[in-house]
Amino acid sequence: MIDLALLRQPRFAAAVLAMFGYAACAQVMMTFLPLYLQNAFGLPAVRAGLDMLPFAIAMVIGPISAPP
Repeated sequence: MIDLALLRQPRFAAAVLAMFGYAACAQVMMTFLPLYLQNAFGLPAVRAGLDMLPFAIAMVIGPISAPP
């Protein structure tokens, strides 16, 4: 639950919009980039998945290693 009055603060609203934009782009990229790698470059599915692995690892390790 979040107090909607926080959205009146410009810095908070900008941070929320920035994270929403990042998350939307990251999810689209994680969905369509493997398909692009397979169709445009002819990579097998396993190779396309392995090429996406560094990004997936960074998305898991980044939040864990960030300071609280």
